[in-house]
Amino acid sequence: MSPKTILFGTGSPSNQPDSFQSSAAVIVGKRPFIVDCGGGTVQRLSHAVAQGHSELAFDNMSDLILTHLHPDHTAGLADFIISTWILRRAHPLNIYGPKGTQKMVNLLIEAYELGIAEHAKNEIRKAKTIVPNVVEYTAGTLVQDDDVTVTAFDVSHGGLESYGLKFEAGGKSIVFSGDTQPHPNVIQHAQDCDLLVHECYSVLGLSMSPFSEVYFQRMHTSTHELAEIANKTKPKKLVITHKMHLGNITDETFVQEITDRYDGDVVMGNDLDLFR
Repeated sequence: MSPKTILFGTGSPSNQPDSFQSSAAVIVGKRPFIVDCGGGTVQRLSHAVAQGHSELAFDNMSDLILTHLHPDHTAGLADFIISTWILRRAHPLNIYGPKGTQKMVNLLIEAYELGIAEHAKNEIRKAKTIVPNVVEYTAGTLVQDDDVTVTAFDVSHGGLESYGLKFEAGGKSIVFSGDTQPHPNVIQHAQDCDLLVHECYSVLGLSMSPFSEVYFQRMHTSTHELAEIANKTKPKKLVITHKMHLGNITDETFVQEITDRYDGDVVMGNDLDLFR
């Protein structure tokens, strides 16, 4: 059962008209796993369904994994919870996230309680309750069955609890770095993987921007550092996401900063890109 990966949002907090905030899906058979839920996630779900990915129909949602709780990875959460419920989600919704996820979900449902109550009075849904099942996880196995294993591993994103994810299914492995500075756990889990989806900022772009180099070095991974990671892990395909152009450089220049130091297959991820 070979998995497929669809990018929903490949942008960052610096919103761009063609790149929504962080989100993606790994689909194993007919089961979708949503990775992060930044602004625009529900809209990209709709776009993907319109392109023929019926596994992403709103009524088929069951699993959402948050790598960390920064707003650009969670701003679409209320929309995701409420919209999938209104549109007759058939399954219990499992939301996996670091410590603080339960509080966030509780407060979102409380914030929208008047609208939720009105929907509950006037619409019929398959799901009995809007309230999701929240699992606050730490590093280790999140999901394991005959079809898929999902493993979370620690990464380093400033002082915020943050994780990378590894999906293993159908003899393939897909690794998401999450938001992180270079971290040995990424190198360990991404060895010879089929797909490495890694956040990245441009070295040239940062030098042309007013932002602090110290901040980015503490929070994120540069193109030069990502080339080094790719040389050590040798993924079959490296996909750049959470892209941070900063100095308004082109995609071609961004990618070249990596390919000058790494000769593998490198792709600038764009919203709705599909990888099998």
